[in-house]
Formats: sequence, C-alpha cells, structure tokens
Amino acid sequence: MSGPIPSRNDIVGTAKKYLGVPFVHQGRTEKGLDCLGLVVRVAYDLDVMHLCIADAENQYDHRFNTYSRHPGGNFFRRMLGQILTQVPIEEAKKGDVLFMTGDNWVHVGIKSGPDTMIHAYALKPGKVCEHRIDASWGGRLKCAFSWPFYHGDGPCLDLELVNP
Repeated sequence: MSGPIPSRNDIVGTAKKYLGVPFVHQGRTEKGLDCLGLVVRVAYDLDVMHLCIADAENQYDHRFNTYSRHPGGNFFRRMLGQILTQVPIEEAKKGDVLFMTGDNWVHVGIKSGPDTMIHAYALKPGKVCEHRIDASWGGRLKCAFSWPFYHGDGPCLDLELVNP
C-alpha cells in the first residue's frame, strides 16, 4: 500500500462514486460493474491491495473475472477469505464487505451504514445502488469480510489466488 490507510468513510465514499453505474457481469470499469467488480474497484481506487492488475487497456487479471454468472458460494467466500478478514455478520461495520446467498446465487455488497449497503445488482434497478438492508436481504446475509488493516494483519499484497 503506497498511501495512508483509508478510513471506513473513505471506503464507502469511494463505493458511492459508482452509484448509478450499470450492472455488467464481470464488469470492472466505470462503464459497468458486477457485485465483486465494485469491491475490486474500491480496493483498486484506494490502493489498499493489489486485487487486480491493469494493463494498458484497463483489463484486469483473470482471477477476478473468470467465474460463471451464478458462481458457487465457496468460490467467492474462499476468494474473499484470502484477501479480507472474515468477521461475524453481527460485527460488520461500515465499509465491510457483506456476503449473501440465495437459492442459486451469491452476492456481495459494501456496508454503507448501520442498515444500508451499496452493491451492483443485476435485477431492478440493474445498476450500482444503495438501499436499506430489509428483512429479505438481512435473511440472506451469511458473514462479512473486513479489510485486514483494521485488524493489525496489514495489507495482503500480491496474493496468488487459485480458481476452484
């Protein structure tokens, strides 16, 4: 990490700059993001971890965009666990990454307040949005992941992730 450790407000503020960006499966740019792409962009923008490697055309390392439209929960959870520090959902704080599952999908978002999140959502509205974590979303929350520099672990740089 080359700059100072960002505050939790910095993480949320960076995520908010993507509000309204269209949902694009495996998207990693301002032209389109998916749920994981939002987390990757925030980390990249804040220079907190080398989650992606950009080339001249701003294309990111394949490890972060080679998953199916409905990836298995173990893939996302394992990948996030190699990069971030897992915490119980009841201990999630502003700026942490929320991990959710449904019948045949997994999803991540960034906790933006006590009962709100920012996420790239494929269904209506089909873009990066911020909304309340209502009973429907709350029932799908499984765990949260916090940035390691909030736990004394230091940033995890140059990780070698393995696809399932």
